[in-house]
Amino acid sequence: MNEIDKYRNAYKDQDYKMCGSRYEHAITILDGLKCGTLIDVGCGRGEVVDLANRMGFSAVGYEAVEYLCDGSLIMNGMLPNVACQWNAGGEIVPIMTWEIVTCLDVLEHVEPEITEDSIRNLRAICTREAFITISTIPDEDKDGVQLHINIREPIEWHRLLKKYFTIVEMLNKSTSYGPTPFRCYV
Repeated sequence: MNEIDKYRNAYKDQDYKMCGSRYEHAITILDGLKCGTLIDVGCGRGEVVDLANRMGFSAVGYEAVEYLCDGSLIMNGMLPNVACQWNAGGEIVPIMTWEIVTCLDVLEHVEPEITEDSIRNLRAICTREAFITISTIPDEDKDGVQLHINIREPIEWHRLLKKYFTIVEMLNKSTSYGPTPFRCYV
């Protein structure tokens, strides 16, 4: 089973969504930002997109699990807008850029061999700053399938992000939210 297929299966469970401490963390991130254009990469069911729009941002989302975005699944009457695409070579096809990029709990799911391409692509669409959270511990779904396939130490993630962003801050971990948060500036 490839990585996208894992999430096609996971999102069939209506309870697989951002909630609890993850959602509170998203609120904290957005609450400290000056509003602007925002894209949430790996937006899932669109919880951050919806939250950001309610907070005054002009937000869209990108999700690789296409049925979450193509109208076959409606979540709370709202669908995220897909506003950029990646081609087969792993390069972004930028339809536009955004001041703020969020990528919360995504990179640990990306195949290790395309990690740098993924980070480079995040930078390519970002004009101001990015908030990226990355889990550094394994995680299995209810069937025992490993979901986090790209486990690295926080310092290694910092080094990779620093190759593409000018300033990278590793923020303090919240005790209620496990993944390591990074704030990256262009």
